[in-house]
Amino acid sequence: MIGYVAETGQEMVASDVTREPRYKEVDSLDDTKSELVLPLSVTGKIFGVFDIQSDRFYGFNDNDLIVLRVLAANISIAIESTRLFQDLQWRADQ
Repeated sequence: MIGYVAETGQEMVASDVTREPRYKEVDSLDDTKSELVLPLSVTGKIFGVFDIQSDRFYGFNDNDLIVLRVLAANISIAIESTRLFQDLQWRADQ
């Protein structure tokens, strides 16, 4: 799921990971029943994903999705702002 979202930029919700063929089980997260993966991007440039698991089937409701989408957008902006600031600092030091 993570690779799909990183490649396509499309969010993905698996309410039941046992029914999602793109889900890959991770030993340390064996309680995962549902998963949400959101792209981290600014102006269409994908630079990461935000991956959230739940130990319940159908673990994400509509309100959760709204909040987590906003959180992912804010994380994206913070990362891009930091990258731009570091770039400006590097240029100033040259």
